[in-house]
Amino acid sequence: GDGEITRSHFADFLLTQGAVKDQQEAFDRYLSKGKPAFVPTQWAPLEQAIAWIKQAGGIAVMAHPLRYNLSFKWMNKALADFKQAGGQAVEVVTGRASEDDIRLSLQFVQKHQLYASVGSDFHSSENPWVELGRLAPLPASVKPVWELLG
Repeated sequence: GDGEITRSHFADFLLTQGAVKDQQEAFDRYLSKGKPAFVPTQWAPLEQAIAWIKQAGGIAVMAHPLRYNLSFKWMNKALADFKQAGGQAVEVVTGRASEDDIRLSLQFVQKHQLYASVGSDFHSSENPWVELGRLAPLPASVKPVWELLG
């Protein structure tokens, strides 16, 4: 079709073939780092990726920052680099975020003077993580990313 093929598509294929009992097993056995079907991602340099987003009329938002498993020091460095390269916002409320995660993300957003976004990480109706439209609200203490749209 007109989309891209992702690891989720391969997980679905393995499931339909009876090779795994669910998508998670496909990732655990085959598609994660160190597994037989893992293919590393080729990343564009940060500055180039942000430039592409802005040239397309988009807003550069760092998605689910706490999932990168960076120490406090390294997350601050990553956000400083992101902002210096033209990054504008951070996803504060995510599909899997706890109240503690949201508080920590807020600290990063406020320290680096970035806008904040909300994202469900919804990929399909079979998504087990969150029901579409059922997320914590964005805290009032931050500037919402949608203010940049107007």
